[in-house]
Amino acid sequence: MRPAPGHNAIGLTLAPLTSEEAVRSHVIRVRGPNMLNTLHFIRLDYLSCVLTVLATVLIGKKLWQGWVVAAVNSAVVCIIGMRTAQFGFVPANLLCIALYTSNLVNWRPKKQSE
Repeated sequence: MRPAPGHNAIGLTLAPLTSEEAVRSHVIRVRGPNMLNTLHFIRLDYLSCVLTVLATVLIGKKLWQGWVVAAVNSAVVCIIGMRTAQFGFVPANLLCIALYTSNLVNWRPKKQSE
């Protein structure tokens, strides 16, 4: 059964756009996404999963880059905690970032003195 003209499939009346609303929606579409809007579409839980595995593999191979990846992952978890109002994740992961920074300093190859 087709909805009547001016109504949608669940029976609500659809108001036509005024010319100002049409122009505003067109401007938004033309402008394109900015970085902040793009972050809303990224699945941070999947990103964190990939970063966790990557950091574990790199650290297991005793590569200092693993600590950098782990720190980025902790920052992602902080963002997830803020978005979901699970604020306990924030101080815990900030502490982890501090520990990763310390480990990074200690794991970096020492420069040979001549």
